[in-house]
Amino acid sequence: MSTADNSGELLRSTVIALAPRTLYFYLLGAVCFIQTLNLVSVFAKYFYDGKYYRVTEYFDVGIEHNIPTIYSTTQLIFAGFCSLLVSKVCRLLCPRDQSYWLVLGLVLIFLGIDEGATIHEMIGSHFHDRFERGGYLYWLWVVPYGVLTAWFAAAYFPFLMRLPNKTRLGLILSGAIFVGGAIGVEMISAAEYEAAKEAGVRSLKYYLLYSLEEFMEMFGIALFIYYVLDYLASLTSSIELKLRSDT
Repeated sequence: MSTADNSGELLRSTVIALAPRTLYFYLLGAVCFIQTLNLVSVFAKYFYDGKYYRVTEYFDVGIEHNIPTIYSTTQLIFAGFCSLLVSKVCRLLCPRDQSYWLVLGLVLIFLGIDEGATIHEMIGSHFHDRFERGGYLYWLWVVPYGVLTAWFAAAYFPFLMRLPNKTRLGLILSGAIFVGGAIGVEMISAAEYEAAKEAGVRSLKYYLLYSLEEFMEMFGIALFIYYVLDYLASLTSSIELKLRSDT
């Protein structure tokens, strides 16, 4: 047999092992690294009055379309695909829950696209033209998203109760952290932003609040990925992906 044939045989038998806990620590490390760069950016912006803005803007989590945005978008979409994988496995093992995992995966992929394309801000601007805003509701997109989140949580309650204790508590915890940052801290930072804007000052508190918000979002999704993959590992030890040549 030729060397090329041996190489082909090796490639056909290659197995990639994925440990949920190991992946979680990699994700957590990435989140902490991004947040460290963000804090450097925030303090540079506050204490040096934007002197280094052309450099720090790439790492500031309060700015859209930069490195943290790319990471958040990618992480959310990956979390969505993890949920879709569970949905695929559940088709045979627990068909009752398949649609729940499917919808959850699609919602996460949408949130990833939303993060990158700032759809929520476009929705918010639509409401700004029709309703008075201020205080905790300075950014009005939190109203429709908050209502949808409450409805989603209520609709998923029976599904959560059927999951194993570890998975159920993990999904609730990760979801609470993510929503607490995305909506809860967002509302607090909105009020701080409005107050600083009216006073015409730069607010370190606002910078730290949006940093906390983004950290909670990133950390919540990293935790979610861990618990989803851990649950998937309890259902099956391997998932086979076959690639077929066109020739």
